[in-house]
Amino acid sequence: MQKEKRDVKQHLFICGNIKEQGECCGAKNSPQLVAELKKKLKENKLYQEIKVSRSSCLGPCSQGISAVHFPSNELFTHIKADDVDELYELLVNRMALNVDSEDS
Repeated sequence: MQKEKRDVKQHLFICGNIKEQGECCGAKNSPQLVAELKKKLKENKLYQEIKVSRSSCLGPCSQGISAVHFPSNELFTHIKADDVDELYELLVNRMALNVDSEDS
């Protein structure tokens, strides 16, 4: 195993889980949300500092798309596939303020 230091300041994991039965984030277009948010970060040359990844199930499937933010360890729910701009602004504002959460 090797360890390497990265310049990532924030990482947002967005659930992309797809279940055979029941509600799931993947069926609510979360993969599209991940792709569009990554694209926007790359276009604005922020993808080296702010990462977005698709994750497995985060738990609250019935509450819209879910995401967890690090380093704040906050869980976001009730996200919609068209919330790209809102999520982007949240990430950029946190980086500009150098804060981990809105409570700081």
